[in-house]
Amino acid sequence: MPDDPGNFPEPGFLLRSWPLGRHPAEVSVPSSVGEPRKSYDVPVEVPGRVPPEGPRAEEEARLREIPRVIGQLGKTYIVCETEEGLLLVDQHAAHERVVYEKLRRSMEAHRPEVQQLLMPLELELNHRDAGAVMALQEELASLGIEIEHFGGNTFLVRAVPALLGQVDWETFLSELLPEIRMKGMSQGELLDRALKVMACHGAVRAGKHMSMQEMEGLLEELAAADLPQNCPHGRPVTKMIRYREIEKFFKRIV
Repeated sequence: MPDDPGNFPEPGFLLRSWPLGRHPAEVSVPSSVGEPRKSYDVPVEVPGRVPPEGPRAEEEARLREIPRVIGQLGKTYIVCETEEGLLLVDQHAAHERVVYEKLRRSMEAHRPEVQQLLMPLELELNHRDAGAVMALQEELASLGIEIEHFGGNTFLVRAVPALLGQVDWETFLSELLPEIRMKGMSQGELLDRALKVMACHGAVRAGKHMSMQEMEGLLEELAAADLPQNCPHGRPVTKMIRYREIEKFFKRIV
């Protein structure tokens, strides 16, 4: 039998959400070659947001100008050219930030976008995860995951968040459930942890080839993010290698 539902948070604890900042407005600015390029205003209405200073402010400004993509390195990093030098963008961290903020906006609007599956996915869970799913079906539905008990520890996934795409759902649930059944945390903290797991699984993986169009599209979306410098878990998204560093290495300057 599944675990006692009393071991888990009260039903409905993920149905509430926090207010979000205004999505940054898009404007057009001239590029270095005289053609219009997209750029984004820094959002100023994100609750609790401390404007970055120093190098972090420079990094944010650099991302909002949308650097020119010149290729992909190791099927993991987007290589860009800027006026300052070479910019490497971690494709997974960047997409994770984009997906996370989309999920937050969707939750804030109380209407997560879901995709109904033509053929339900059958999952065989361990005893503890089966108990968690039984106790937290309402919370999972609020996240866009419609899952039905099929007997024993077997469940059918009938709908999934549209933003997540192709996901190993058994692995995903095994990582998500411990986050949303934790005790001693506020509802906002629990929801935030759940969305971070969802964003991680919904983001493009390291080792995946991306076309130029896909890379450019990702950088456009990243430029519009509230906090483009870091993934939701705090990892950096970019690494700048300035021309001066390159020139010193090749001994063009001292």
